[in-house]
Amino acid sequence: MVSRACLLLIVCFTLGSCDRAGPAQGVAWEFERDGSRVLLLPTVHVGSQKPPKLSAALKDRLFNSSSLLVELNIRAPDVLRELQDCRHLSLGNSNTQISEEVADRMVEVFPEIRDELRKDPPSTSSAMSFVVWQTKAHHRLHAKHGLDTQLIDLFGRSGKTILSLERPCAQMIMIGHATAVATNSTVLEALEIYLKGDLATWVDQFYVGWRDGSWQYMKCSTLKFDRRYPHQKLANAVGIDQRNPELAQAISKAAVDKPLVVAAVGVRHFVGNNSLPRELLSLGFRTNVDITEWTGLCNEPNR
Repeated sequence: MVSRACLLLIVCFTLGSCDRAGPAQGVAWEFERDGSRVLLLPTVHVGSQKPPKLSAALKDRLFNSSSLLVELNIRAPDVLRELQDCRHLSLGNSNTQISEEVADRMVEVFPEIRDELRKDPPSTSSAMSFVVWQTKAHHRLHAKHGLDTQLIDLFGRSGKTILSLERPCAQMIMIGHATAVATNSTVLEALEIYLKGDLATWVDQFYVGWRDGSWQYMKCSTLKFDRRYPHQKLANAVGIDQRNPELAQAISKAAVDKPLVVAAVGVRHFVGNNSLPRELLSLGFRTNVDITEWTGLCNEPNR
């Protein structure tokens, strides 16, 4: 349940009914240009359980919008078909074979693949993809529980327009570029994440931040994860940061002559010097949020 204090913070930030909103007052960012507004929401694409319910105030704000923009509308049949056809593109094309150390470690963690691994050692990109898939399956991180899926279903029930900001094949190619830069160290980090359950922990922390209306907590959890696993961060720079300019362009195009659109994009697109909010500013959008504080260093105490 959303606390009364949290609900007040969300009302203040999304409806503009209180004093100027600060970084900890909600998770929705509003951008404006030439009379068109974009309500930008950070999401995660998976969850281990149903995400927190949206507050009544935020639902009202969403229903006042003309359309929802997501990276991919996974409820759309054409998107699902294209994803199926292009999924192989996400595997990358690294020619670097895993080291003996990585092979031994993978056998320790997944003894059932011992014979196959010894017979045909995979590339680092293939090993990385395998570990990531195993991590999501083992910790029951499903797209059906992702926050953007909840938003897609909410807009679908209301009969509103839902648009994909990217094409599935283009997104799979960028993910493939990210896995292609995977090194043996990247795979070892991924195995540690699997064993410690740190991906599931980070997802849960995101939903705590969403529930409490604290962007700072979301951001700090993300930055701490990146500091702990620097090789994953390097891969994200390829798979996420390099997509931000085109995502911003797609949002900009969809917002033309629209009083309000909602754009729900993965939380990792919100942090760093090449973040999506910064790209929107470069396209002439304005916001009352301090971008430096919101996308910069962590100043939230540990919980």
